[in-house]
Parts: sequence; C-alpha cells; structure tokens
Amino acid sequence: MEVRVGPKFVHIVEDNANFRKAIEGLLKQFRYEVSTYPSAQHFLDRLPSDDVPSCILLDVRLPGMSGPELQQR
Repeated sequence: MEVRVGPKFVHIVEDNANFRKAIEGLLKQFRYEVSTYPSAQHFLDRLPSDDVPSCILLDVRLPGMSGPELQQR
C-alpha cells in the first residue's frame, strides 16, 4: 500500500537575504512548499493558517523581535 503525503510547507524566518534564498532553493528541490520572511514581524503580519500543517525554520538573531521571542508568541 502506498502512503500519500500532502504538500510539505516550511516557513523560513531569516534576515540574511542570501541565506534565505539559498535555503528556499534547497527545500524546493526536495518538493517543499516554502514561504520566506525577512523578520519576525513580517511573519506575524502574514501569519499562516493553522489549518495547514507546516514548520518554521527560525533564525535566533533577528532585528527587532528575536527568534526565541517569536517562538514564545
């Protein structure tokens, strides 16, 4: 029996544009759906739906709100 898995979503919160684009490209090669955000506030302003299972790849050091502060929220 084949198990079918739906889309895999990853949200990347990273202020370094080059690193953010590199990780996005790598994940897309493995067929992940990817959304990127340059800051914690940008992520919060576009908060993803809880209806779609996903994970967040979160930088610890971000301008403004840090990664751990965002994770607490």
